[in-house]
Amino acid sequence: LHYNYRSSRSIIDFQNYAVRYLRDNDILTLKQMETEKIIAPPLTPLGVRPIWITPSDENQRALIEDLWKKLDASELQTIFAFPASAAKKDFPLDDSDAVTDVVSCKGMEYPSVLLYNVLTETRFDSGMAWKYFYVGATRGNRCLLIYEKDAVPGTGTYDFLSNAAEAGLIDRCDNLFAPAKEDGL
Repeated sequence: LHYNYRSSRSIIDFQNYAVRYLRDNDILTLKQMETEKIIAPPLTPLGVRPIWITPSDENQRALIEDLWKKLDASELQTIFAFPASAAKKDFPLDDSDAVTDVVSCKGMEYPSVLLYNVLTETRFDSGMAWKYFYVGATRGNRCLLIYEKDAVPGTGTYDFLSNAAEAGLIDRCDNLFAPAKEDGL
């Protein structure tokens, strides 16, 4: 993964955090102890850190109506857990909208990705949930947005994303309408 050609270093760093989380919590068995010593190649651009948009009615509305609705799929690809995801009901989709699911996006890459409720919808199977989340997170080239309705205090998803934010691997956005910080996020 450290030599992933499709993603920026900031997204690769977050992806590697996810792999360590899976391994450290015995969610999946991975034979990747040697990857701890590998670093991203120096020519890989740093990129924008992945952004976790915390769940709220205001953030969900802004994400869907003020961002997603105004961007072409060539700029922001939305990835759901399943072809018939219940999360699709949150979006005003029509036949011309290009959205995908985790299985269908394998092997693909997109400039920017919105992972929408992937962990939330697959929470019935922890191993599958994290595998799907990881696959979706590896599709983004320059930008990765994460929205998880169930990422609330007291949940594993919240702890995972909070710890990633505290480690500086992702940015946390509590209010999409808040003025941008000086670094633009």
